[in-house]
Amino acid sequence: MATLQLLDNQCFMEIEKINFSTSHIPDNDASYLALLEGMVNSVDEYSTMAITSSPTGYYFRISPSSPKYINLLMDQLTSMNKYFGIMLNFSKSMKSSGVISWNIPKFVKN
Repeated sequence: MATLQLLDNQCFMEIEKINFSTSHIPDNDASYLALLEGMVNSVDEYSTMAITSSPTGYYFRISPSSPKYINLLMDQLTSMNKYFGIMLNFSKSMKSSGVISWNIPKFVKN
């Protein structure tokens, strides 16, 4: 699990990557994940994010530090993914659970 930190050891955003390492994913996927991490960190620097890789896609889960960040994160996630032509289907229990989650399929070219 990666934790972004300042020099004075204040903990910020926690990122957990499950079932993959960054050395074994395509460059485009690594760039997307880095952009996503930067965007989430800029909106809520105390949030936690889990990224799970499967053979068919990626599963993302963001837990904001406060419910006030949910709408802003959803807006930013939607606009960032629209830029790449990715339509997001968020889980239906976001408002009650306070967690933002979605899936993105992997597109493999042979």
